[in-house]
Amino acid sequence: MAVSSKLFPAAVLLLLLLLATEMGPVREAMACEHAPCKKCTGSCFDPEECAITCRNEGYDSGDCTGGGAYRCTCSKNC
Repeated sequence: MAVSSKLFPAAVLLLLLLLATEMGPVREAMACEHAPCKKCTGSCFDPEECAITCRNEGYDSGDCTGGGAYRCTCSKNC
Protein backbone atom coordinates (compact mmCIF):
# COMPACT_ATOMS: atom_id res chain seq x y z
CA MET A 1 0.00 0.00 0.00
CA ALA A 2 2.86 2.40 0.80
CA VAL A 3 4.49 1.86 -2.59
CA SER A 4 1.32 2.57 -4.60
CA SER A 5 0.59 5.76 -2.63
CA LYS A 6 4.06 7.09 -3.56
CA LEU A 7 3.83 5.91 -7.17
CA PHE A 8 0.44 7.48 -7.93
CA PRO A 9 1.51 11.16 -7.63
CA ALA A 10 4.63 10.44 -9.71
CA ALA A 11 2.52 8.78 -12.42
CA VAL A 12 0.09 11.72 -12.49
CA LEU A 13 2.97 14.20 -12.77
CA LEU A 14 4.50 12.22 -15.63
CA LEU A 15 1.15 12.11 -17.43
CA LEU A 16 0.72 15.89 -17.07
CA LEU A 17 4.20 16.51 -18.45
CA LEU A 18 3.51 14.30 -21.45
CA LEU A 19 0.21 16.04 -22.17
CA ALA A 20 1.78 19.50 -21.85
CA THR A 21 4.46 18.72 -24.43
CA GLU A 22 1.87 17.52 -26.97
CA MET A 23 0.02 20.86 -27.05
CA GLY A 24 2.53 22.60 -29.34
CA PRO A 25 2.96 26.32 -30.00
CA VAL A 26 0.04 28.62 -30.74
CA ARG A 27 0.21 30.46 -34.07
CA GLU A 28 -1.01 33.94 -34.84
CA ALA A 29 -3.79 34.31 -37.36
CA MET A 30 -2.51 34.96 -40.87
CA ALA A 31 -3.68 37.98 -42.80
CA CYS A 32 -5.05 36.82 -46.14
CA GLU A 33 -6.81 39.94 -47.42
CA HIS A 34 -5.09 43.31 -47.83
CA ALA A 35 -6.65 46.57 -49.02
CA PRO A 36 -5.70 50.23 -48.92
CA CYS A 37 -7.44 52.24 -46.21
CA LYS A 38 -10.39 54.14 -47.73
CA LYS A 39 -10.51 56.98 -45.18
CA CYS A 40 -6.75 57.52 -44.97
CA THR A 41 -5.24 60.21 -47.16
CA GLY A 42 -1.60 61.02 -47.66
CA SER A 43 1.34 59.32 -46.02
CA CYS A 44 1.01 57.01 -43.02
CA PHE A 45 3.08 58.09 -40.00
CA ASP A 46 1.14 56.51 -37.09
CA PRO A 47 0.62 52.71 -37.26
CA GLU A 48 -1.76 52.80 -34.26
CA GLU A 49 -4.01 55.37 -35.92
CA CYS A 50 -3.91 53.30 -39.11
CA ALA A 51 -4.98 50.16 -37.20
CA ILE A 52 -7.84 52.01 -35.47
CA THR A 53 -9.10 53.45 -38.76
CA CYS A 54 -8.94 50.02 -40.42
CA ARG A 55 -10.88 48.40 -37.56
CA ASN A 56 -13.53 51.12 -37.97
CA GLU A 57 -13.74 50.14 -41.65
CA GLY A 58 -14.42 46.49 -40.69
CA TYR A 59 -10.92 45.06 -41.04
CA ASP A 60 -9.02 43.15 -38.33
CA SER A 61 -5.89 45.33 -38.36
CA GLY A 62 -3.87 47.85 -40.31
CA ASP A 63 -0.29 49.00 -40.67
CA CYS A 64 1.84 51.54 -42.51
CA THR A 65 3.36 49.74 -45.50
CA GLY A 66 5.34 50.59 -48.58
CA GLY A 67 8.71 51.85 -49.67
CA GLY A 68 9.55 55.58 -49.30
CA ALA A 69 5.95 56.87 -49.04
CA TYR A 70 4.15 54.77 -46.45
CA ARG A 71 0.41 54.18 -46.91
CA CYS A 72 -2.10 52.72 -44.48
CA THR A 73 -2.95 49.16 -45.54
CA CYS A 74 -5.81 47.26 -43.89
CA SER A 75 -5.92 43.47 -43.51
CA LYS A 76 -8.37 40.72 -42.56
CA ASN A 77 -7.35 37.43 -40.95
CA CYS A 78 -8.07 34.11 -42.69
